[in-house]
Amino acid sequence: MSVSLDQLKAPELLHKSLAAKLVVGMPFKDFPTVDSIILRELPLIDDSDAVRICLILLCFVRRRSL
Repeated sequence: MSVSLDQLKAPELLHKSLAAKLVVGMPFKDFPTVDSIILRELPLIDDSDAVRICLILLCFVRRRSL
C-alpha cells in the first residue's frame, strides 16, 4: 500500500485504511492487514508527528512479517 504525506497527518484514518486495529493508540496486526507500505515521499525531519507515525508504521510492518 502506498502512503502519502497527507495520510500521515491523520494517523487514525491511515491505520483504518491499513485494516489495523488500534490497541492503546498503536496499530495492532490482524489477519487482513497489509504486508508492505511504500512511502513515495519522506516527511521533513522537522515534522516530528509525521516521523513518529513513520516509525510506528515501520514497527507495524516488521511485526506483521515476523
